[in-house]
Amino acid sequence: MQFQKISIIGAGLLGGSIGLAVKKRRLAREVAGYVHRAASLKECEKAGAVDFATTDLLAAVSNADLVILCTPLAQMLPIAKQFLPALKRGAIVTDVGSVKAGVVRELEPLIAKAGGHFIVSHPMAGAEKTGVAAAREDLFENAACVLTPTKNSSVIAIRKLEKFWKSLGGWTLWFGAAKHDLIVSRSSHLPHVVAAALAELGKFQSALKSDDAKAIEKIFTTAKQRRDNWCAKAASISSE
Repeated sequence: MQFQKISIIGAGLLGGSIGLAVKKRRLAREVAGYVHRAASLKECEKAGAVDFATTDLLAAVSNADLVILCTPLAQMLPIAKQFLPALKRGAIVTDVGSVKAGVVRELEPLIAKAGGHFIVSHPMAGAEKTGVAAAREDLFENAACVLTPTKNSSVIAIRKLEKFWKSLGGWTLWFGAAKHDLIVSRSSHLPHVVAAALAELGKFQSALKSDDAKAIEKIFTTAKQRRDNWCAKAASISSE
């Protein structure tokens, strides 16, 4: 048993799989799961991923030795700000996100100020399905997990976190946040974007072959709307 209490913030596919793996290997005396919607409570407990699920963030984090953020990247900062009052001094906080530099920049000083250790993780594992119902206790077996400690990271905390991921059946790599983001953007994010673009191109080819004018018009209209939305957010609308 490595921890008294582990708190999983966002018990979906990854968070649920962590919970199942932790419980099977008895790595913690208690596993708490935070979910945003009350409707997810029964689903989370039914999957067996946690000992108890709650919509009370402070209750989930209170007395936890390890807090794992399994939420979308944009939610991590506001959620961390909310649970800081309940964070145990000396607790380790980590995440499972696929982008690191911004997360480290925003969360490391906040967690440190509260007396905790923030060390980001990226387990290279997943599945085509989402949600806690698709969680698997063997999801991390033989999977790489990238740790991106900084010059401020506690060596003891790093070693504990490394031992944790290895206990789930995986193996670890250490990269700086910038190097991690560069590698992942080329090996994962870019292929994903290209695959999506090719799917949109396939629809266009099909529409041309079938001489479907309405479908072609819809594709161009959708593309223009997406371009305009992106330009508006970037505050750099082109005159073209």
